[in-house]
Amino acid sequence: MKQEWRGLLPRAMKRADKKGIAMEVEDIKLKIDLLKLHKEWCDQPEFVHAASSHLAKCSETVDKAKANLELTEARISSEVRKFPSNYDLDKVTEASIRSAIVQTEDYQQANLALISAKREEAEAKALCNALENRKKSLENLVVLHGRDYYSEPKAKQQDRPKRRRTYESPKERKTT
Repeated sequence: MKQEWRGLLPRAMKRADKKGIAMEVEDIKLKIDLLKLHKEWCDQPEFVHAASSHLAKCSETVDKAKANLELTEARISSEVRKFPSNYDLDKVTEASIRSAIVQTEDYQQANLALISAKREEAEAKALCNALENRKKSLENLVVLHGRDYYSEPKAKQQDRPKRRRTYESPKERKTT
């Protein structure tokens, strides 16, 4: 279930509404094409939905891994209490039982599965945060576009250099 999408850059972009399939996390694109802001805005909700769905699945996986770890711990604990000699325990105390539980292979595998699920969940949260930042960037780019940020500069009337007159004014003509 491990998905490789580190770096958060796209592999290929599919349009979910055209193909009739749900967008995958791998299809999410964070880079913004400045010449296609309208398309970027149309794609943004699909990207957010795909990332949010992935985050929900990751959260579910974390919950299942926690439950599995607790179940494994309880099963091993009861086994250690029944057969302490199998775990080289002289005394059956809570600390020695806990130590024996942590040393078992089943517990370590369940703990690693939980750690892996938490990592995937953290990556999914990072993707959702990146999409939130993408949304803010799109908003700012649209504002800049609306204010003619990408147009050619024009000098205002007051900033333009004054032309020198090549003819004489009427006052100067009378004096000569």
